[in-house]
Amino acid sequence: MLTEGGIRLFNAPPAYRGGFFAATLAFDAQDQTLGGDGLWISQAVASPFERAVRVAGGWYDKTINLQEHYESGLAVGTIDRVGSYALRGKDYDATAWAASEGIPVSLAFAANGRVTATEGGRADGGTRLFSMSVNRATGLFSGYLRAEYDVGGRTIRKATTYRGVLTPVRAEESDPEGRGFFLMNGESYDFTIEGN
Repeated sequence: MLTEGGIRLFNAPPAYRGGFFAATLAFDAQDQTLGGDGLWISQAVASPFERAVRVAGGWYDKTINLQEHYESGLAVGTIDRVGSYALRGKDYDATAWAASEGIPVSLAFAANGRVTATEGGRADGGTRLFSMSVNRATGLFSGYLRAEYDVGGRTIRKATTYRGVLTPVRAEESDPEGRGFFLMNGESYDFTIEGN
């Protein structure tokens, strides 16, 4: 819905079980930045939540050379925790996961926009725990994040997909270069993409 104050968004996915996401977006054509505020509510029985959100974004040029723009590289902000692994009524906490304190993830961009995880992103033994791809036209990115669990002496790996967006131009330059989120066991986790 377009109003004098900006664009109003409302979405109520079935998975939210009665919850919704609503926000007002305001685009500044002069600064080419996006701002606004919103509310994200889930009424899921197991883990309901209510979050106030701040919308931030900017203009993304599909002709941009990501390799030049991010020549110093990027890093995934530390992910403090991920979902547990449940087996026969018992929950096991993850022993290793991408972008944890022990397994940092740095990102490098090729001229064609492809992204590789460097200087991290792998567990002991070389198992790849992180992947990422970026849509050059929009800045939207996605990929997978794996976590490892020690279950009765066996290493179990569980993967989850994540999504997010890079915002090279931002109203507040101190804000992260991008943000992402993923879902595990019905809970939402978020992370940032930081400049090196």
